[in-house]
Amino acid sequence: MGVGLLKVFSEDDFVVIHKSGKIIFSDASTKFSAKFGGTYKASLLDIAEHGGHGRILVYDPSGNTTKVLMDNLNFANGVALDKESNFFLTTETGSYQIHKYWLKGDKAGSSEIIINNLPGFPDNIVRGQNGRFWVGLVSPRSKIIDALSNFPKLRKVVQRLPEFLRPSATYYSHVFALDKDGNVLTLSTGQSLKIVSDIEMECEGSTISTTYPLPVSEGMLIYLADGDLVCEVKNIDGDTIEMKCLNSW
Repeated sequence: MGVGLLKVFSEDDFVVIHKSGKIIFSDASTKFSAKFGGTYKASLLDIAEHGGHGRILVYDPSGNTTKVLMDNLNFANGVALDKESNFFLTTETGSYQIHKYWLKGDKAGSSEIIINNLPGFPDNIVRGQNGRFWVGLVSPRSKIIDALSNFPKLRKVVQRLPEFLRPSATYYSHVFALDKDGNVLTLSTGQSLKIVSDIEMECEGSTISTTYPLPVSEGMLIYLADGDLVCEVKNIDGDTIEMKCLNSW
């Protein structure tokens, strides 16, 4: 099945490059785009409707073709390849679960759910070190959305209410690492989460200092992709940020 690359969900799509040069990316929603008041508002509309508008696609630059690998996802949100490009993991934000899609082997072309019933909305996934994958939960589950899970028509009514009456996100962060089979290895909680890389850091014990220009606040969790570390912002002095590491390997 061929599709147009222009239908992707703007900046909320995440891309990884396969060893073959093919580009695998998530299309969060084919129905609600940034024109619905921005990507955040569009994400709320899509999750509230729960219509399965999300997809995972692969683009082959050698033939200029695009193919759908997975569809009927409730807000597809991030792709992470394993080191050998045997499979990728993807988060389905609106269904609180993580999928594993096989690219090689006897299961190639098939997928399975390795974690479901998460306590919050998973927002992106990145590959760490030594077989770890990191996932952030951007907000706890909504009791209203859960209560309407079996009533799709009511969901559509709710997402068309005035904005102040619709369910909205509660900002907090809950970040965890899992292995390729969905086993949780470690977790941390905080006020919010950012994922960053290419930071120049000075380490002293479990404390990290950096002058990376981040819009941060005390209590925020930051995942340092280069060091595979989750840190909590403890002090901000001008452009200098002091963070405490919450995990070690």
